[in-house]
Amino acid sequence: MTLILKEAAPGHRARCIEEEILVAVDSKAQRILHYQKTGASKKFNFPVDMFENLNSVELRYDLLDCGICVCSPVVPSLFQDNFDYQTREDFIKGILDNEEILGSTIHPCIIKDEYAARVSNLYMYNAISKDIINRWVFPLVPDNISSDETSPCSYGRHNIYLSKDVTLARGCRLQENVVIGQGSSVGCNSTISNSVIGKDCHIGENVGIDGAYIWDKVHIENGCLLKMCVICDGAVVKKNVSIANGCILSYDVTVGPDVDLPNDTHLVFSPEANDLQDEPDASIEPEVDVTLVGQEGVCYQYKPDVDSDEESLDIIHDLWGMNLMSDRDDTSSLSEAESDQSSTTSPPPDEFRMFYNETLDTLQRAVDENIGADNIVLEINSLKHAYGIPIKDVVMLVVKAIVEFPQRNKPDIKPPELLKGLKKIISKCLPVFQNYLKSSESQYDSLVALEEFCVIHPTTASVLMKIMHILYENDVLEEDVVLKWYNYVPETDDMEDHTEIRNQVKPFITWLSEAEEDSDESD
Repeated sequence: MTLILKEAAPGHRARCIEEEILVAVDSKAQRILHYQKTGASKKFNFPVDMFENLNSVELRYDLLDCGICVCSPVVPSLFQDNFDYQTREDFIKGILDNEEILGSTIHPCIIKDEYAARVSNLYMYNAISKDIINRWVFPLVPDNISSDETSPCSYGRHNIYLSKDVTLARGCRLQENVVIGQGSSVGCNSTISNSVIGKDCHIGENVGIDGAYIWDKVHIENGCLLKMCVICDGAVVKKNVSIANGCILSYDVTVGPDVDLPNDTHLVFSPEANDLQDEPDASIEPEVDVTLVGQEGVCYQYKPDVDSDEESLDIIHDLWGMNLMSDRDDTSSLSEAESDQSSTTSPPPDEFRMFYNETLDTLQRAVDENIGADNIVLEINSLKHAYGIPIKDVVMLVVKAIVEFPQRNKPDIKPPELLKGLKKIISKCLPVFQNYLKSSESQYDSLVALEEFCVIHPTTASVLMKIMHILYENDVLEEDVVLKWYNYVPETDDMEDHTEIRNQVKPFITWLSEAEEDSDESD
């Protein structure tokens, strides 16, 4: 039997902690000697004879199990006949432990450039969906996929995919990475980003949707806010409902109105049955928790039972598969998270630092080899997926990297020289700015990033007004966003520094305000 494995370094977007594996391979015979799912473990056991009998053994932790096996017709019957093999992992271990008896071996086929992955949980569902939308799986992309019931979507800028008969009301905004299925409609002033909307869905007015997966025939009323959630077929979300990260609404669930669902809330249409109880009394109707699901809610909260004998009792599992930690690691992890959030100038985590440094290296290669801005965007996007960086942080880190680039390894650079270098790199990277600063939110984040950088680098602060003017003149920054940023001073320990930065750009703000007044008078 051959296992299809893909090279994917730790931290790769398509790697999920639940599916982490450690594989020992006989490098000469290209035969798998040991296969183990690691999960959150930090210690591993190997059979001693594996090292005693062989001269060359590779331990591979950089592989992703794609869930694909190539085998002879005998193998499936072997799996079916042996009741000890409850899972695919049990089957693989059973073959490895009984190679001499069964006369079977397992070999790896390691792929590098091809794409292969398996949806095994919600984290992988999200990761693979994002890869498809971002066209990493071409030609398997939404505008090429069709069936008997649906026709291919149209493909537009910023990865916007629209099927036939989609109705978009005036004022609605589709920002980026959005798929909308056939027969769906979006109401006035609603905003959708990084989300998939199924067929025959109705999205009301003033709705915000980010990172959500909304299946078919879902009805979302006015004023709702959905983030990183899954809404199954036929669900109804009443007006003014806020659905937080990690929530799942099962089939035909109704929620609302005017409620806020907390993180990781799972709602089902019918109450869960207890297998240990006798036949339930049909006359006793379970009560709906209206404080959780609203006055018109028709659903019940699902809470899975955990066997106290299982190791999973000691594991905290984030819905999207991103965090698996034991209780003994809770305190250190929480303290690290708090320290990361305590100050905007504190060092970022390793993946953020690596993303930032590699972005600087990308800019250096672009200058040295005269690489175009489109290729710069492609490289940054690949880094984003490789390190799993959220788009907001990508915006802030890319802006900081571009501003730092002219003064990299030049701690004593003077303002005139810095301004000259900034004009050059900003001119080259204008398409990069325009790609990442499409919305008012991303523009505001870029100004916050510039401000944070200037607090630490006074030389950059002295030319900040020129930087903002260049970006404004090239339609990267909008006037309303600049004024909004200027009028809000963060209440932090270094508040005086933030106030001083605003004083340095005050002439530019005054010019903007006067230009706006002149425009109003001419109208």
